[in-house]
Amino acid sequence: MINKTIIRILEAIPRLLVFFSIIYLASALTTSYLVDVQGIYIQRISEWVIDQGGNVPLLWFHAFRDASPTEYIQWSLLGLSILLIIILGGLQLKVRAKFPWMWILLFVGLTFMLIEDITDARHYIGSFFAEYVFQVDHTALDWQTGSWKSLIEISIYFLLGSIMIVSLIIILRDKKLSLSGKKMLITGYFFYGAASVSSATRHLGSWYMKAGDVLVNFINSGMTMKVEDSFQREYLGYHFMDFVIEESLELLGATFIAAALTAFIALMLKKYKPKA
Repeated sequence: MINKTIIRILEAIPRLLVFFSIIYLASALTTSYLVDVQGIYIQRISEWVIDQGGNVPLLWFHAFRDASPTEYIQWSLLGLSILLIIILGGLQLKVRAKFPWMWILLFVGLTFMLIEDITDARHYIGSFFAEYVFQVDHTALDWQTGSWKSLIEISIYFLLGSIMIVSLIIILRDKKLSLSGKKMLITGYFFYGAASVSSATRHLGSWYMKAGDVLVNFINSGMTMKVEDSFQREYLGYHFMDFVIEESLELLGATFIAAALTAFIALMLKKYKPKA
């Protein structure tokens, strides 16, 4: 018999994961507002911002950019999810004697997501195909108004999304899996779906830059004046969308997926006995 204490811990983990990510995002955004908008000096945090890049002295810029604390948490949760899938696949074979197709598909999808997110592979693939396959002149191409590169990135997202959706359909049809886990998984898919669609279409009509400029000016137009580098000042709104909005959605997506998988494991251990 599985220790009841272990099951209770597993049942509590989903709520703890969600609570942690919400508290982290709320803290990061609130602190960014105090430092970047109100101009409050918080010693260690303000010094960290300067160390990260003095020409962009904005906390949100460094807290949410690529390879930032926000992304490190997201990558950790994706890595945890991949480990949980391996456990789920093994448990399913042991307690149900049913080949874990859904977990294999989800494993492939999340592994691809983690690798792509760490390496930004879609950007390199998109640039390669646009320049060398479709013979688009990189120097003449306006990357911010839509291009072959955007179409290729959308195609990559479509392939990844197809794998993820198929696994989700199989999981939702399985009546023996945790209902609360299914709800959390759908929630995680929603957040990742919103981030993926936004990211894949961000160059079309320069909507990322336009929306970001509106948000930055609404929050505090003075933030732009803090950026000394002219290139970063011009693209500050774009970075706000790419960093704060997109990375927050991805973090929530990774959180709810990890929480869902933990819920699946907890119920599977609680209800099903290993087959002989």
